[in-house]
This record gives sequence, C-alpha cells and structure tokens, in this order.
Amino acid sequence: MSEEIPPQFSPDGQYWWNGHEWVPTEQLPTPTAIPVPKDPFAERPRRWRTPLLIALGGLLAVLVAGTAVFGVTRLVGNHAQRPSPAATASTAPTHTPAPTPTAAATPIPVSGTTIPGLSGTALLELARQQGLSCRGATPEGVAYRWHCSVARNQALYDLQFTGTDMEHLSSVLASAQSDNPAGPTSFIRAVAGVSYQDAKEATARAWVDRHLEGGWEIFGPATFHTLHDGRNHIWVLQIYPHT
Repeated sequence: MSEEIPPQFSPDGQYWWNGHEWVPTEQLPTPTAIPVPKDPFAERPRRWRTPLLIALGGLLAVLVAGTAVFGVTRLVGNHAQRPSPAATASTAPTHTPAPTPTAAATPIPVSGTTIPGLSGTALLELARQQGLSCRGATPEGVAYRWHCSVARNQALYDLQFTGTDMEHLSSVLASAQSDNPAGPTSFIRAVAGVSYQDAKEATARAWVDRHLEGGWEIFGPATFHTLHDGRNHIWVLQIYPHT
C-alpha cells in the first residue's frame, strides 16, 4: 500500500497544492481517519536528544485525543525509553544533557474544540523569527499537525500545533532543552505571547515567566500549562482550548 503524500502548503500558509494548482486552505479536504502507528518513532536517536523526545512522545500521544481535564498534573511519571527520530542538527554538541530516560511530565489532555482567532500562519511566522525550520502539514487522524524545530548552541527548540486547517487550531506544544536556561525560557515566553481572540499577550508572557517551573492558568478562551523537567533541562508550554 503506497504512503499518502501530505498536502504541501505555500510559505504563508494560505494556499495548498492539489497536484494541479494552488487552492485556498479554506478548500482543504477533510482527511480520512489515519490510524496512528504503534511506534511513530522508529529510528534510534542520537543520544543527546533522547530525553526531550521521550517527553514529547508522551505529550503528543495525549494532545490529539480525549476531553479537557483541568487541574495541576503530576510533574513526574514513570516512562519507559522509546526510540526517537534521528537528530536534524548538522553538528553534534560537545556537551549535552544526560541521555538516560527519566521521569517525564504528564500533560493535560485537550478537547476537540479550537482556540478562536489562533492562526497557524502567525505560529509559523513566530517559529521563523525564532530561527526554527518548519515542514508541511502531516495528516494525523482527522486533523493535521505542523512541526518546526532547530538545534543550535547545544540546545533544541521544538514547536508543534494541530488543527483541521491553519485557522482552526486545537493545540500548541512548545518545548526546549538546554543546560543553559536563558535560550529555552526566552523561546517559551515568545510562544506564550501568541495572538488569538481575547488574548492577553503581555499578561500571559508575564505569567509564564513566573511559572516556568510548572503551573496552569486560563487566558480568555485558552488554557496555558507549563512543565519543567529539571533533571533533563526541558521546558514545556502547552496551549489548548478552555471549555
């Protein structure tokens, strides 16, 4: 069975290529349900990225299903080591976090609703401003996932968001890993300032700055949830609908 090729989007996210012509994203067809493979992380990782991708694997598994559960979650849980994708960095750092798997943060599941006014185009632009490289949308169930990442200065930055199209998004996941907290915390603050309907960008950034070690808060139609794995130097911010 041939693998379905995901749609290719224009750089501004407003059009997609249907094989013959560029079509507005409003005409993006609803993808058929695609079974999620049991192990989407098939390749063995380079050792320095293992802790972050272990945490992301657990986070993304619950971001695409379930109903919203509010409250402060455990910051640690027992997770077995899983293979992860190969690193995309052109050069390996000389000093990196410990590669052994450790307790990863337990995220809050998200609902199937969307965050009004949250734009995928704005998130892609934010990613580019932060120096991340983005790839086209990947079908995931009945929705799509966009993924941006970069490895530089012995740090790894990752931004992912999901939705039925660029203007109907249901979750945002930003994460960063580094021995030096300056870069990761700056990246997390930048994502916290994303614009959406009734957003309080400055208030949200200030709250994230005070709760980088973990917490959750509601800003308009969105819930912000921060996590920190101190052992592996990983910072995480989730944004999902408040219902």
